[in-house]
Amino acid sequence: MWIIDPIDGTMNFVHQKRNFAISIGIFENGVGKIGLIYDVIHDELYHAIKGEGAYMNDILLPPLKDVEIEKAIVGINPTWAIESPYFDAKPFARLVRDVRGTRTIGSAALELCLYCKRQK
Repeated sequence: MWIIDPIDGTMNFVHQKRNFAISIGIFENGVGKIGLIYDVIHDELYHAIKGEGAYMNDILLPPLKDVEIEKAIVGINPTWAIESPYFDAKPFARLVRDVRGTRTIGSAALELCLYCKRQK
């Protein structure tokens, strides 16, 4: 199954801001196999194949490190932490309370890429 978000960060794109991307995921039997995220503005293609690591263009990115939740800075849409008729916001509200801080740039895909790129 292919999952495609042609403009992740739609509001940024509409308002001519820089944080938007094209993202594609390929799943087989419910398991993620390949992921691609293209940062249009910076001409950077992030990609990963299950079991083969993650790359920015052709540069292998370091594996992610575990971090204690109290020291974590989490990328989260703030509207997820308030009551909603569409989903249970309580787990998100607890997460926001327990982490060191939150950030949002308007594109979940690019937030993941930036985290991987800056990971030391």
